[in-house]
Amino acid sequence: MTETPTPEALPLPPVKVSGAAHKALADLMRRWSGWPAASLILGDPSPVSLYGKTDPVTREFTVNVDALSRNPNRVLSTVNPFRLRQEAILTGVMLHEAAHARYTLWRPRSQAERDALRLNDQPVSDQTLALASLLEEARIEHCMRDAECDGDESLRGLTWTMPVAAAGLLPLSEVSMDPDQQAMDVLRVWILRVGRRLPSDLHKGWALTITRLLEQAVDRIAPGKTNEVLRLVRSAINSRRHHSTGGVLHAAQEILKILYPNSENPEDTSNAPMPSGGCATGEAGEGEAGEGEAGEAGEAGEGEAGEGEAGEEAGATSSTPERALSAALAKAEAEANDEAEAEAMTSGGSSAGVGNEGADGDGWRKPSSEERQTQKQAEHFLRSLIEPSELATVSLSDSPSATVDPAALASWKAGGQVKPPTFFRQTRRAVEPSPPVKIAILVDVSGSMDVLQEPSAVLSWALSAAALDLRNFAGRGRQVESCLIHWGSLARVIQKNGETLPGIHETNCLEGTRAMHEAFDLVEGEMPGFFAPGDHPENRLIVQFTDWGLALRCAEAMRPRLAQARTLGVNMLTIAPEPYRFDRRIYDDVVTSVEHPLGREHVTYYDGKPNHVWTEAANM
Repeated sequence: MTETPTPEALPLPPVKVSGAAHKALADLMRRWSGWPAASLILGDPSPVSLYGKTDPVTREFTVNVDALSRNPNRVLSTVNPFRLRQEAILTGVMLHEAAHARYTLWRPRSQAERDALRLNDQPVSDQTLALASLLEEARIEHCMRDAECDGDESLRGLTWTMPVAAAGLLPLSEVSMDPDQQAMDVLRVWILRVGRRLPSDLHKGWALTITRLLEQAVDRIAPGKTNEVLRLVRSAINSRRHHSTGGVLHAAQEILKILYPNSENPEDTSNAPMPSGGCATGEAGEGEAGEGEAGEAGEAGEGEAGEGEAGEEAGATSSTPERALSAALAKAEAEANDEAEAEAMTSGGSSAGVGNEGADGDGWRKPSSEERQTQKQAEHFLRSLIEPSELATVSLSDSPSATVDPAALASWKAGGQVKPPTFFRQTRRAVEPSPPVKIAILVDVSGSMDVLQEPSAVLSWALSAAALDLRNFAGRGRQVESCLIHWGSLARVIQKNGETLPGIHETNCLEGTRAMHEAFDLVEGEMPGFFAPGDHPENRLIVQFTDWGLALRCAEAMRPRLAQARTLGVNMLTIAPEPYRFDRRIYDDVVTSVEHPLGREHVTYYDGKPNHVWTEAANM
């Protein structure tokens, strides 16, 4: 019996692209890629991919418009910002291909280059190259988003289309029954799903589920190595060394050495399963689709048991057969797709959220009048810190000055003016610039910190906006550096140093408490020298929104970091919830036990008034 094809299965007519639209798309690809002589071919890029490919030798892009356009009329006559948002699947793939042209400069372009490829003077296995290509799928989109943040007008407001393209093109994944291949399969899903998402998305339940499933799969073949594997993945995705083979290839090789060690030759990774899913594989549905956006990849996912529904679900699958892992993974991927498609619906038809990564459609909101008043108070706080100091030096002089001692002057005149006139006082005033100000705001997003999400979001936005205003209008904001970092099971940068936030965003608290030490490391990355001794004085302040209910390993990792910070004069202000939710035991053990500190520490409990935080910070 032959089944009647459903309407969805019927072949669609080809898209009619006008000459003007083709020319406009080609111009966009040249601008986005940085290849002034590039050409765009509208056709089927098989066998490399079903959707698109980039040829760095001929500098040609091939994009399958028939497979990518979701326009029901199957006509593309004009190209403008509105149509680029409407054609989110097509735009996302084009941006992904342009990102390859910009940033994939390490991959061998011929068999001769492949044969000559070396890492630490050793041949590179096919498995290492395949995993590096898979990591590149996320890395290039992180770079693309950063280019928009740096003011690349040709990308303005369109990078959100990359995860939308992923939702429309990536099929749900099956995982192997073999434990070795299973770990590789889940790692592939993590890179293509979680690793490509924005930091503001990574706290979602589906991301936590995928990360916990990865931990489960890795623990079967390399117990206790999940954190190390994720650290290497994040390092590769965040790599900016475009011309070096070291960043991505090195991380890929180290991951394979951890998961599939070779006792005879540790540098040989040819015994590992073959990764799949990168552009170079040309597998259906996993090729050139631009899945996901930038972020501090490696968002959360190792939370404590009982924190959110995702954690319960992952815990339930830990003792079930392997097929349950595939089902849980498919459910998490479906949730990720639903969120990306919802973003397309909210952002595709209007300009709302364009330019700030889906700001009004992704939880960002505009500040109220009261919150803007908080910004003004934050600006007043920063002005008081960078106000130049005026010193007055009083000395005696042989020549009269505007200020003299009247009694001494009268005595001198009465004595016939024969004594040495050493009683004239001279006051010299000197204005000295204040030390630079560096402020790091660290926000705990574990399951117990919902009560502090609103004040931390408001104060973080106020601080970044105040610093921007000082730079733009007062001309003295260069003395102010600040950053915002969220941490829970993992840490990620929300506001980079020198940037501002598009609005106020409250994060769902679903994570564990394992990554405060990673947040400290990110602070040093954003503001180099924050935890180092300096030749010149600096005002360095860490504002922690946390209850200090740390996991044991995190507390151990924090002890040396805080000892170094406090002995070098870094001040730390903790904004805690109610006293009964503050873990004084861990705080005393990690913070107040530091011997001979130069930096001060203080704990205050949030009383519902954000302005009081600035008062406490000023006192510090």
